[in-house]
Amino acid sequence: MAGSDDDLERLMREVDASLSGGPASSSPANLPAKKSDNSPSEKKSDSESRLSRATGAGLVAGATTGVIVFVVVFLFQWLPLVGHPFAAALGAFIAAFITAAYLTFKNDKD
Repeated sequence: MAGSDDDLERLMREVDASLSGGPASSSPANLPAKKSDNSPSEKKSDSESRLSRATGAGLVAGATTGVIVFVVVFLFQWLPLVGHPFAAALGAFIAAFITAAYLTFKNDKD
């Protein structure tokens, strides 16, 4: 039981230190790592990384939205104003993909 109390106290010290902006302790393991110079190869990989994260977010958002729209349109296709479920799902996928990819790429600041 004493070990868990020590863990709790250590965790509380780390939370207090992170909220106040100070280091949790003076050990080298807790000090933040220094960033190296951004060489062109690192910038290129960062850009590729941002693009891959944006593409992944777009695919997830597009697939989710496309499936939901397909199911809803398929269930309500007996109504006279509801069109084809595949066309609606494709439109929803494209719109959600572009929106999610753009917002993820724009707001990603690694």
